[in-house]
Amino acid sequence: MKINICFSTDNNYIHHLARTLCSILSNADRTDTFDIFVLENDVSESNKNKLLKEFNSSTCRINFVNISTNLFNDFPDYKFCPHITKMGYSRLLIADLLKDVDKIIYLDCDTIVLSSLKELFETNLDGYYIAAAEDTGQIFNSKFYGRFYKQFNPYVNSGVLLINLEYWRKNNILPELTDSIKQNKGNFMFGDQDAINFVFKGKIKIIDFFYNFQTCAFNIKHLLPSDIRLALKNTQKTPKIIHYSTNNKPWNSYTYLNKYYLKYERLNPFRTESFFKLKFKSFKYFVYHVIFKVSSFCRHLLSPILDCRKKDEYIQITIFKAVKFNLLKYK
Repeated sequence: MKINICFSTDNNYIHHLARTLCSILSNADRTDTFDIFVLENDVSESNKNKLLKEFNSSTCRINFVNISTNLFNDFPDYKFCPHITKMGYSRLLIADLLKDVDKIIYLDCDTIVLSSLKELFETNLDGYYIAAAEDTGQIFNSKFYGRFYKQFNPYVNSGVLLINLEYWRKNNILPELTDSIKQNKGNFMFGDQDAINFVFKGKIKIIDFFYNFQTCAFNIKHLLPSDIRLALKNTQKTPKIIHYSTNNKPWNSYTYLNKYYLKYERLNPFRTESFFKLKFKSFKYFVYHVIFKVSSFCRHLLSPILDCRKKDEYIQITIFKAVKFNLLKYK
């Protein structure tokens, strides 16, 4: 079966795209074939040629589509996602860019695929613009980023999307998406993801967390409803797509399920570090993670008794919320 897949990348993320491709091809069924469309900005010719040499074959065809980021000059930055550039908006253009494609899977480059994508691709999208999994960070967003996010139920994550491109073109949806971004600059915190949820409300097919298991869920699971926690617990055992969401990635910090990152990074043709070095770096991040968790827990236990914080140019110590004094000057 031919499966259409789309990525968006620049020269800095081509390494991570290659890792995701390794995982897709390693877990594909024998009958799976792929048309891969790479929306790119400023990817070097040498990196393009390397990607083609490694992955282009009779069962996997790589297609590059160049996009100028000038198209997004009027769009706001991703306020709380500094790791996402304005190229993230490029997924909104897929229907207009790929006019001969009616259906496609969009994947972020920080995903690892652990099963065939055939079942996801065959999902019926009649009457829906997209199929996507709920964003596990939505409860956190509603609590800390204001009332705007409370209007969405559900609110989906745009890192894994099955897109009905034919339906997008039939309804000429692009102007509505771009207008929503320009008119909600003060509300949208997560760029294209907010636009997709805002415009497609009521026309989104919800898929299981198996297809977009976001590792950030481990950090906020105490905030999630019991049914969501149970669903994530079941998904954790056999996820089909792992999404290392948020700015904490396996290559810059400790993340849950990073063993899958290490597995496919080992196969990555763009890898420049030895596997031993990767394992050591992963272990180092894990140690930092444990130290941070322990220190946070200790601070929580001591907070009713002892509190330390910066005030003016001094470190202020508070004991039993009554006795306050300045201990150290830090400027």
